[in-house]
Amino acid sequence: MLAVDLYTGVYEEEVLDAFSKEFSGRVMNVRDLMKPEKEIQTLTERFMTEDVLFGYVTNLKLEDYLDADKVAAARKQISEAKETIVIIGTGAAVVAPQDAMVVYADMARWEIQQRFRRHEVKALGIDNRNDAVSLQYKRGYFNDWRVCDRYKERLFDRVEFWIDTHVAGTPKMIDKDTFFKGVEATVNTPFRVVPFFDPAPWGGQWMKEVCDLDRERENFGWCFDCVPEENSLYFEVNGVRFELPSVDLVLLKSKRVAW
Repeated sequence: MLAVDLYTGVYEEEVLDAFSKEFSGRVMNVRDLMKPEKEIQTLTERFMTEDVLFGYVTNLKLEDYLDADKVAAARKQISEAKETIVIIGTGAAVVAPQDAMVVYADMARWEIQQRFRRHEVKALGIDNRNDAVSLQYKRGYFNDWRVCDRYKERLFDRVEFWIDTHVAGTPKMIDKDTFFKGVEATVNTPFRVVPFFDPAPWGGQWMKEVCDLDRERENFGWCFDCVPEENSLYFEVNGVRFELPSVDLVLLKSKRVAW
């Protein structure tokens, strides 16, 4: 049994298509096991509020999104299966048996925001791709990212392989030991998260020159550095760059990072 769990913002169809080629007819999509969208909208509206910016940090957990009857039926199907079933989506490890191999496709929030701007990715249990970018970000900030981070904290010891899907069509994978070695190496030495740049209503030409940024863009007035919740980290593994969200380091080593 294989559970491929995802952080919200990963290109789900890309992952589903890749595994469907190898496991035709044996892929289960976690989205199909979630509660109806209207029910999830109602579940989350108290955190989203009607204000354009203001909201409340959610206290929901991943299991609150799943339909209990659908999950029970899926587990029955899995237990009776004669061949390997692949469960894909946010919450795959919840649906899968405890002894299933867990793979995790991770994603940094800055890349998620770029995908919001292009209206490419769905929210947790909701297809909100047509919403204003500000509302997509608000749902991520107050709700989805909180749910996914708390859920991921429970999975760190179960995940056998980590997948970097930051660049579309170019997945990279490391095993559990490599992941934790990278985390230990990072927390034991001075490090810098990967900065990201964005246009602003002012200036932005100086950074374009000094940081050798895209000359075709109007400006880069904003530079976001050392925002571990949204930035990413690079591990170099056998000459290959592997990107992961720097919030993983915060979740795993918050006290040592604070020192």
